[in-house]
Parts: sequence; structure tokens; C-alpha cells
Amino acid sequence: MQGSFPSVSPEGRRTEILSTNYRSLEGIVRFNNRLWGLMKGDGFPKKLARMILGGRGEEIKGGELIEELASIIRRNFQDVCQQLPPGEERKGGEIRTEYFRAPKEELLPQVKEKVLEEITGLWKERRGGIAVLVRTNEQAEEVAGWIQSEGIPVVTENSLRLRRSRVVKGVVALLRFLDYPPDDLAFWGALSSGILDGLPELPPEELKAFLAEGNWTPPLYKAFSARFPEAFEGYLKPLLGRVGFLAPYEMVREIIERLRLLERYPEEGALLRRLLELAFRGERGGEGSLPGFLSFWEREGAEERLGLPERVEAVRVLTIHKAKGLEFPVVFIPFTNWLIQTPRIINDRSKGLLSLKNPLPEDLEEMRLRKKMEEAIEALNLLYVATTRPREALYLYVTCYPSGRGVRTEFVAAWLREMLKEIGDLKDGQDT
Repeated sequence: MQGSFPSVSPEGRRTEILSTNYRSLEGIVRFNNRLWGLMKGDGFPKKLARMILGGRGEEIKGGELIEELASIIRRNFQDVCQQLPPGEERKGGEIRTEYFRAPKEELLPQVKEKVLEEITGLWKERRGGIAVLVRTNEQAEEVAGWIQSEGIPVVTENSLRLRRSRVVKGVVALLRFLDYPPDDLAFWGALSSGILDGLPELPPEELKAFLAEGNWTPPLYKAFSARFPEAFEGYLKPLLGRVGFLAPYEMVREIIERLRLLERYPEEGALLRRLLELAFRGERGGEGSLPGFLSFWEREGAEERLGLPERVEAVRVLTIHKAKGLEFPVVFIPFTNWLIQTPRIINDRSKGLLSLKNPLPEDLEEMRLRKKMEEAIEALNLLYVATTRPREALYLYVTCYPSGRGVRTEFVAAWLREMLKEIGDLKDGQDT
């Protein structure tokens, strides 16, 4: 029945591993060799397979699925152990594991407190080189908010989106106004974005008071011109006079230069340059007019973003998927409570979508468990990627939910807990 769902089989998800580690210090390499080397033996892969598939895995085909999953785990991590480069001194490498066992409503505050305690301490010693790896974008935004609340700068994937920049949004709003001056909403968006704040002809308090009035006679730009004639004549009228004569790239550049945006907002420089690149790309794609570029922006601008900079004085918070192929001096993995659910709906090639409700006939139960096997291998691969990103230090949190005197085994944290117990890396008193 394994061919009954079209996604990639567990065997096809094998992690590619280099035999020599040129990235990490000795302590990091040896920890990962011990942790993931467990997957090469006979006993632990079978133990892990039982945790993943539960009692039904023992029942289907007399336990054959348990043996099959254990075999897949062994093959997936068969070359996992790495050696250090010969002749290089790579001493050092710190591993810190923290064990949490609490209900959901208590777990998050505990993790937050520990993350902030450790990152705040590290930030005093080093201004950068810290990465926090999480499973989802929602977790990234939450953790970023925690860290920012301590006054520590943070870079996330979303913070590098062009649409998240108020200056970029202000430039685009100004382009909309230039394309159609009666568009009061566009002009108000440009004024309220801050791209005109601080210009000599526009005292900030007066502009704020003007925006707060809200009872202008349309069009808004004429009311603005009457209130701030020098600013209108010096900044906006020349731009209006160039509409139809400048291509989008040149118009964006003219706005940036005339409003001195790079000088006034140096922190937005990379995003403004990316906006220029986007305008150029639109022109090359046939969107050479201002209306054409604005349509292109609606299609392409939503997801346009900068790549994460290699060197930045900020804590970087990103998903593990985005961290593949990257390395960082210090890595935090604050959440390992990744839920691997038994699927309730499966897409069968011959029967279409099937809603799976207990009790199930054995063939459908096997299909459901195979889907769970696939997701489990993907989760293990992600965890491997995460633990092998650091060069100098790894902060690994085992975030478990309780179940009686034990923990809920449908979460990856429970598997990690067993792995750490097996290699003796849970501190005394942690496993309670």
C-alpha cells in the first residue's frame, strides 16, 4: 500500500552528510556523532520506531512496519558520523541541553524565560553570531518579539520583506499618487509613512497635526500644497512633472535622491536598493510604465525580500528550512515539541480523498501509518539539520508535554529525550 499516496517515500528523504566537518568545533562534532550515531545500531532505531508508530505499529502485519521504519532510520543516518579535518586544532564547542516537562499553557512561559536569560547574557559578550532556529514562521515572529522586548536587535525572514518596510511602503504609496494625483488614500499613505518626516520645510508636529485634521477638501494634495507650499514646490511638484518621462526605475531613484531617503534612513538602504532592483526587473519584463510597475508590484512585491545577511549585529531568527546550508557561531533550538499526528485524511490514487475514522481495516491503517512514517523521517532530518548548524555552541531545549508520569510520544521532543538519555546528556534531575 505504500504507493497509495503520491508524496516522496521515506527512503527518498535521506539526509546528505559530508564525511568531514569543516564547520564546527570538536565538542559540537562529537556531540552530534554520539546523538545521531544512535541511529546506526539495531536497538535504538527499533525503539524509536515503536515510539513513532505506537501500539498499532506492532499490530499491523505482525510488527513488520516497526521493522521497516527502523530499517529506514538506519539507512537514512548510516553515514552520520563525521570526522574533524586532519591536522587542525578544533578544541572547544559547548553543548547546553535544557529539559522542560509542562502543560502547554505553562511550557511557553518557561521557555521564554530561559531563552531571554541565556540570549541576554550572550548578547553582553558578543554583538552578533547568534541564531534561533524554529519550525514555523509563526514561532519565528513570536521569539523575535520576545528578544526585541529586551532591546536586542533581531532579524527575521519577515523583517526583510519589502512590504514590511514603512519606507518602501511610503515610496510605493507616493508612486500611486504620482500615477493618479486624485488618489487621496495613496497620498495620505505616503505622508503617514514618514518618508517626508524631518525635511526642513515640513516640521514634524505640523505635518502630524495636518494628518490628524481629516476634514480636507479633496483632492488632498491641494490642501497639502496650500498648507506646506515650500515642501510641495520643492519635493512633490518636480516629481509630478517627471511622470510619463521617467521609467519606473528612474522614478524610484529620483524619489530616493530627492527625499534623501538613504541619508535619512540608512537602516533601510538595502531594502530601498532591492526596490530599485525590482523596478529594473519589472522594466526588463515589459512593465516599463508607472501603472505597469504598480501592477507588477502587486504581483511580485508581496514576497520580495532580502537574503539574510551573513554578518549583522542582531540575533537572527529563522526557520530550520531556511537554515539549511548555513552556519552560525551560536545556535538556539528553543522548541522541539513538533507534533507528528496520525493523519485523518489520506489521498488515495484510486479512491481519492479518504476520511479515516477508527476502527479502520488493516489496509487503510497501514496507509495511515506509512504517512506518519514519512512525516517522522522528515522531522528527524530537520532536527539533524538544526543540531549541526552551530560552529561554537548549541543550546538545545527538550520541550515535552506530560502524559501521566511520562511524556506524550507523538511529539519529536519525546524522541529527542530518549536520544539524550541514551547518550547520558540529560542532567541529573532533568528527566522528571
